[in-house]
Amino acid sequence: GLEEATLLSHICNTLGLLGDRQAVPVLIQFAHRVVDIGRRTNSAKRRENLAVGDPDIPGSVVFAAVIRAQAKLGDPGSISFIAHAVSDLDPYVRVQALEALKSIDPNGSEMAGREAMRRALSDPSDAVIHSAIRLAKQYRDSEALPWLRQLAETRPDFASDVNDASRQLQG
Repeated sequence: GLEEATLLSHICNTLGLLGDRQAVPVLIQFAHRVVDIGRRTNSAKRRENLAVGDPDIPGSVVFAAVIRAQAKLGDPGSISFIAHAVSDLDPYVRVQALEALKSIDPNGSEMAGREAMRRALSDPSDAVIHSAIRLAKQYRDSEALPWLRQLAETRPDFASDVNDASRQLQG
């Protein structure tokens, strides 16, 4: 339940703060044992955060905690795991994954992180899209321009953010 998930998230946070990168594979293994990642990443992405009482919340709490711990540890070996989390059903987890990519792969040198960011530009969640736009700018990823143009066409409410990012990426 939620109490156990909260306790486990504190443990993950502590592991991240300890700074020992040997915890990276252990955390990934732990996430796969405790969270049904396969089902979650193959489920439809939700537009809004999960409602109170949703049975997926404990999994989100643990999954997000593992991702934040990975970000603190800063091991590039966790990028593919985190990039995969950008496909989770919960927008909270997807935002945590994009934020983790910002710190673990600050220049976007890993293809998995850039691809996850580009996919997130067509996410149903506004919060995820905002994070993805910031990441595209941070990565200076001019190859993301077609995804940004598509976003501006399909979601006019993002036109000003997209224009700003496009100017920065083209300049």
